[in-house]
Amino acid sequence: MNITVHDNHIHLSGKIERMSEQKDENVHRMERYYGQFSRTALLPTTVDDTGAKASYRYGMLEVRIPPSQNHIGRQIDVDFH
Repeated sequence: MNITVHDNHIHLSGKIERMSEQKDENVHRMERYYGQFSRTALLPTTVDDTGAKASYRYGMLEVRIPPSQNHIGRQIDVDFH
């Protein structure tokens, strides 16, 4: 699996190869599933790709990407005269 983060987009791509086999007294069944996938999603804000982390556990892919500090608004103090 490949994960690429650029600006405010995340791109996931990979290849699936799965095979299952069942042997019984009267039945011998073998199934194969394979293919490629590719998805791109727009993220809600610009992110800091250097802090990105991904993990795959129990069939669930989790990608954590912190927001970019450069694009978060900052507070501006007002001088009252």
